[in-house]
Amino acid sequence: NKTKNRYFAVIQPCFNYAFQAKLISELPVITWAKVDDEGKPRYFSDDEIIQIKEAFQECHWSWMKDIFTVAIATGMRRGELSKIGSKVNLVEEDGDSFLHIPREESKTKKERFVPVHSDALAAVKRLGDVSKYWRNKSWNKAWLYARDKVSPGDRNFTGHVTRHTTATILANNNINLKHIGKYLGHASERTTMKYIKTSNEQLNKMSSLLQGVA
Repeated sequence: NKTKNRYFAVIQPCFNYAFQAKLISELPVITWAKVDDEGKPRYFSDDEIIQIKEAFQECHWSWMKDIFTVAIATGMRRGELSKIGSKVNLVEEDGDSFLHIPREESKTKKERFVPVHSDALAAVKRLGDVSKYWRNKSWNKAWLYARDKVSPGDRNFTGHVTRHTTATILANNNINLKHIGKYLGHASERTTMKYIKTSNEQLNKMSSLLQGVA
């Protein structure tokens, strides 16, 4: 379905442009319609979270253990995690700690303040400026290492699943879908629904639910 949707997204605008530019006399009839993408249902179980932390602790990229803790606690994207300590920084407000994601570092181009619980805060402080040692190749290799240890051959075992896991934990604790989307920085609730495996009052309440998970 996802491949079909990608083809549809590319082909249709091309035909529209060609028609408007009078390069073709009429729009062709596309007989297949865009289909709903069910998304990836994969998320990490409690046992897998423990095993992943152990795998990262023993691998060459041991800093990934702290990255993993922050990822589960915040649902931040890979690109956002890679900027911790440089362009994504800690801010304090009324005794609470947040990671500030400026709009230019956000996929949706919207500024975001993500609350961090005490475990994640400690991890952020240990990490320091992540850009000094982060390499996308290292991220990928670390996840391949963890996959081989925890779930060999599972093609859906990737770093992005941390976001699915965060969304699922919050949803299972009866947090409103709209607020989960805000927490993760989604542009629409439909995207959030794809992330949740199973069925704000305050942002900090959501953060506290993730305390001690990783």
